[in-house]
Amino acid sequence: MKASVARRARGVALGVVADRLVGEPPLRPHPVAAFGQAMARLEQRTWRPTRLAGTLPVASGLALAAVAGGALGSVAGATYVAVAGRELSRSAARVATALEGHELEKARVLLPELVGRDPAGLDEKEMARAVVESVAENTVDAVVAPALWAAAAGAPGALAYRAVNTLDAMFGHRSARYERYGWASARLDDLAGWIPARVTAALVAKRLKGALLLGIIFTTILATVVNEAKHLKVFTDGSAKIPHTWPGPSFHLLGHFSFHFWTVLGAGSAIAVVFFILIIMLAAVLLYLRQRTLWTEIGGGA
Repeated sequence: MKASVARRARGVALGVVADRLVGEPPLRPHPVAAFGQAMARLEQRTWRPTRLAGTLPVASGLALAAVAGGALGSVAGATYVAVAGRELSRSAARVATALEGHELEKARVLLPELVGRDPAGLDEKEMARAVVESVAENTVDAVVAPALWAAAAGAPGALAYRAVNTLDAMFGHRSARYERYGWASARLDDLAGWIPARVTAALVAKRLKGALLLGIIFTTILATVVNEAKHLKVFTDGSAKIPHTWPGPSFHLLGHFSFHFWTVLGAGSAIAVVFFILIIMLAAVLLYLRQRTLWTEIGGGA
């Protein structure tokens, strides 16, 4: 058991480092893009305005990811495919550079790399906020969550999480077409990202605490996360967004958060051990505070 955990931890560390050093896999099409194309074709054939129909791409996507992960047989390889921290960091840095140079039109051209909203009507502060929120959300989706799932369930876990997150991005948004069809994708993504979002919040809070504010910042941010996450509609990435946007004005610090997070991830093979300890601690805190259970929140969804 210990040897298996240690091997997975080393694989996760290698995959994360490979992404940091090499960037996106030099494959065309990218495996995640190819998966998305396959799911889009499936959606065209199976779409019905029902939740039951929406379970078909979820089941098919999970099965495909599990088979691919088993065939790949490499935690490092699956983690490398599933994470996208370097590209996230680069995209955020490009927008940050444009904003710091007051090149607003250039920033508007670059912003769609990170966010789905139309940047035409956004001013400088609104674009900065959009980037920070996107980095916060995608640090969970593209770094922490796939690393955690790889550590917990090996290559199939990493690729299955990436499949779930991709399905949520495709079908999980509220619209006339996907209100019911995308329900399963959205709820499963919420479930898969619930713990990683809180781990991210804890790591960011820990990273941001300064030498002169030792316990104050860490305690305040965690208290804010626990309190505010309960009121956010999307409770997975919401927990991660709060510490990114507190206490405020330094876009340079927040926009380059990826750098700080990679510093945290630089613990090598100890990454999984740190994550597991944080999970246990956070679970205990959440139970103690009697936070409304995940299943209650899911049951109250659309």
